[in-house]
Amino acid sequence: TSIASESSSKALVAVGCVDGKIRLYDVRSPPQSQCRVAEFSEHNSRIVQVDVQQGGDGIMSSACSEGIVKLWDFRSKASTVSIQAHRPHLTAMAIHHYAPFFVSGSTNQTIKVISHEGKILSLIRHHDGFLGRRIAPVNCISFHAFDETFAAGFTDSIVSVYSADTKKKTLL
Repeated sequence: TSIASESSSKALVAVGCVDGKIRLYDVRSPPQSQCRVAEFSEHNSRIVQVDVQQGGDGIMSSACSEGIVKLWDFRSKASTVSIQAHRPHLTAMAIHHYAPFFVSGSTNQTIKVISHEGKILSLIRHHDGFLGRRIAPVNCISFHAFDETFAAGFTDSIVSVYSADTKKKTLL
């Protein structure tokens, strides 16, 4: 259900599957050989998002529909960090390719900015205003390539852009 590749060499491709497994392939392998080099199977539900942090650190992130986000090192078969980001129904996740945090969203109208250590840096949630609801259930999230800015798409066809507050060093 999700595919990501390492942009520096484009040799490693991570695939997140419906069965909760993440399969890592090396596309440099000869066609007649098995290109799957690793399989990670700690998730128990559908993989919503798999992503590879750029910069050659070998960090991969995955999120499953149960709300669990895991960080992996390509060199090991076990996750290095496991974080319960949402309970339940995580619907979107993106890892920043150069900064040590990720963003996740869920059907309960919340977006969380979380450090790689599991600390919640910011929480954006639904609230009613005179114009109605401020955010709907989250459908997708994507980071800007270099800035600490991300966009979130919602089920009501609204897209919102969030960026860092440089004075407080937190995301709003």
